[in-house]
Amino acid sequence: MRAKKAASATACIAANTFHLFNFDSRTLPIWKAELAAFKALISPAAAPNGVDEQTLLDWFGASVERIALLVYALYRIVPTHVARELTIGNFRADYGWADVDPAVDPTVGLIELENCEPSTLFVQKGRTAPYLGNRFLGGFGQLVDWCAFGRTAANADAKISAVLGARHHSAAYVYALVAGDQRFASDALSQMRMQWWHENLKLGQGTVTRTFDKLITDGGQALTILDKAK
Repeated sequence: MRAKKAASATACIAANTFHLFNFDSRTLPIWKAELAAFKALISPAAAPNGVDEQTLLDWFGASVERIALLVYALYRIVPTHVARELTIGNFRADYGWADVDPAVDPTVGLIELENCEPSTLFVQKGRTAPYLGNRFLGGFGQLVDWCAFGRTAANADAKISAVLGARHHSAAYVYALVAGDQRFASDALSQMRMQWWHENLKLGQGTVTRTFDKLITDGGQALTILDKAK
């Protein structure tokens, strides 16, 4: 794993520990407001040149509710536990989460966030088709490491065992990468390439790749459905 930047002055929840998340009557209004705030944060008006990684990490890491919203926007799963800067053996995930339901086997997720800047997804280097960006490829490489090597470490991790209990070894592990913005890669070829990557490159028991603008769109749709189901 690459070294992370120095800790920001922004207040975040405690790192490398699972925090309990309780979904109740206050959650949906909070999630709606937070999603709107995040949309404004990365909008072209507020951030014409995009948003750096540390700002994004600090924003989601500021509260349990924001990390849970990130999980729900990606998977439409309400997690029971969330974590920031989760270290598992020699690996570290920007965010971790777990869904522990007595009726089904548990799910554990690891999420990598990259920056949301013009060169995140693609870089033009003298050919018709842009090259995939180093930040996007590096972020996906994190998911490969988690799937190939991190699962063994996770099976021996005391923090995960404490959350999952007796069904620790029956858990499904899923991985997500959120990086870039489609406004910086809006041509038809780039869109096709990102769609192909999302549909065809899968790791382990599940992989999700999203741009931040798609995360907002998916999250909004998920919250609308959740609101109607009340």
